[in-house]
Amino acid sequence: MVKADKRGGRNRTRSGGTRTGKPRGRPAHAGTWVKAFLHLREHGASVTQAAERVHISRSGVYAREKKNAKFANAMLEARLALRDRLEDEVWRRGVDGVEEPVLYQGEVVTTIRRFSDRLLEVRLRAEYPEKYRETGPIMVGAEGGKVLVCNLPAPNPA
Repeated sequence: MVKADKRGGRNRTRSGGTRTGKPRGRPAHAGTWVKAFLHLREHGASVTQAAERVHISRSGVYAREKKNAKFANAMLEARLALRDRLEDEVWRRGVDGVEEPVLYQGEVVTTIRRFSDRLLEVRLRAEYPEKYRETGPIMVGAEGGKVLVCNLPAPNPA
């Protein structure tokens, strides 16, 4: 049985579907947003940013990830691909450097290559924590003005 709907004059059935057979509540682009969403994640967008760009709620993304193992795996793959891209960029900036313009009176006169020692340091600590982690006392503040001091052992020389 079809009854008239006061919202926009669309006819809906008792089960909530329309005469076209599409269920109510699902966006017309359901399923088509996944590829675009994963591409955005792979290229640096946060879950929130990517969800906004494909017109889906952030909670909808996480709900799909929880219910759909294939989508959860694709999310993980996109995250790993992004990590690889970021690590490549860290390497490029640390080893190859980045050309920056040198200006004189508002005009570019030459370029200079800048390198990022700090990015390489962070990468080394992440890759080889046993060798490059901080040693010595670490002070942590606590409630009541007490301070907890922890001494980390020195790394083993390799």
